[in-house]
Amino acid sequence: MKLKTAKFVILSFFLSAIIAPAPSECATSSNQTWAIHGKAVTENGIKDGWLVFSNGVISAVGTDESSVPPAARKVDWNGYIFPGLIDTHNHVDWNSIPQWTDGPFKSRYEWLDDPRYKAAVDAPHTALKPVIDDSRKYGELRALIGGTTLIQGSFAQKQPDILVRNLDVRYKALNHVLPKIESLPDDKKNEYLTGLSNKSAPNGIQRLFFHIGEGLSSDPISANEYKVLVSKGFGQEGVVCIHGLALGSDDFADMANRKMFLVWSPVSNWNLYRAVTNIPQAMKAGVVISLAPDWTLSGSDNLLEEMKFAYAIAYSNWGNTITAKDIFKMATSDAAKVAGVDKSSITAGAGAPQGTLDVGYAADLFLAPSLEQPVNGTADPYESLLRTYPKHIHLVFIDGKPIYGDKNVMSAIAPGADDLSVQNVAKSVITTGGDPSKPDDQKHLPDIQKSIESKLTELAPLIEN
Repeated sequence: MKLKTAKFVILSFFLSAIIAPAPSECATSSNQTWAIHGKAVTENGIKDGWLVFSNGVISAVGTDESSVPPAARKVDWNGYIFPGLIDTHNHVDWNSIPQWTDGPFKSRYEWLDDPRYKAAVDAPHTALKPVIDDSRKYGELRALIGGTTLIQGSFAQKQPDILVRNLDVRYKALNHVLPKIESLPDDKKNEYLTGLSNKSAPNGIQRLFFHIGEGLSSDPISANEYKVLVSKGFGQEGVVCIHGLALGSDDFADMANRKMFLVWSPVSNWNLYRAVTNIPQAMKAGVVISLAPDWTLSGSDNLLEEMKFAYAIAYSNWGNTITAKDIFKMATSDAAKVAGVDKSSITAGAGAPQGTLDVGYAADLFLAPSLEQPVNGTADPYESLLRTYPKHIHLVFIDGKPIYGDKNVMSAIAPGADDLSVQNVAKSVITTGGDPSKPDDQKHLPDIQKSIESKLTELAPLIEN
């Protein structure tokens, strides 16, 4: 098993960890209205003041204390309040398996047939089948500790939202994994196309994700895969291309014209192929791009860590073309567009839109300290986020409910939450929920870990690097 050495050589050059300040106190009222004092971060800058939400929806941003409801549970944070990160591509139930990178390879189809992959990844995943719900929940926890509040690729059909929100079930997203797009059966193709053309129907598809061009441009199948996708009728709005490593400027221009989307996973691409997608080309063409870890086996432990590498490799390859703010948008507001949960796309009955902190949006957010190094006295929250590590995250709210954070705060908010250590900092998380009649939904973290360990030789740690 190889560690992601190249990733951390780059990161160590551009980024440095800074110790978080002491955590603040949090009120313990059972009232469902919350008010957090801090600097709410959006793509349009900072709104300083009180952020108020109840019943999972934000009602005020940057207001003064006189406007806070008297019964609100207050958190006097004073640091940054970030919108929850949106992970638009992952293979969550694989993420209890330790890292694997035996590359480099020419394409996805090469390593899928490699005996080393089958032994190190495929066989353990098969062994996990009897406890796949536990593996899925553990994978979601690995995402959650990095500030992720919505994830694609969890496939939690029985209970869609126990830890983080699951894009696949609640938001009518579908991830096509195999076979190759060129060998997609006609019945499956017709099913997908019908779903895309009837997004609001019970069996409609709001977003359809395809692995496209995951390989080097010198690989003929990878280089031609986007054109095959379009030829089969999928060159339309609502279709998301994952990776796009082998694609060129003409492909990106066509993708933008058809209002399709792109997911960028630079860590996994680098580890498997020693190359990354030409994001400046895609941006110039006008493609809406999101950032995602792919999975923890060859990608990052979580989206927060993926953002660091994306910024570093972008600077290394293309200079200042991609800013810290661009990276922030790829994990928040632009990711919401890719996921179909932004204000203009979210389906009826799916709840409040996500991706930013504004009135009427979902109260999915996390608290993190100010870690940037101000230039000429000007604070940069986007730079601060790139300096933030999971250990720094103070609290995470999903649907207006605190689910994870510093132990001393969570112990007051949610007695009985499970304790864990993240980068040597004491944290707590609520792992129970869902249907009270289903034992799997009520498992605590030690039982989840024990269940997975009964099937694996080695359980991946929450953070591997």
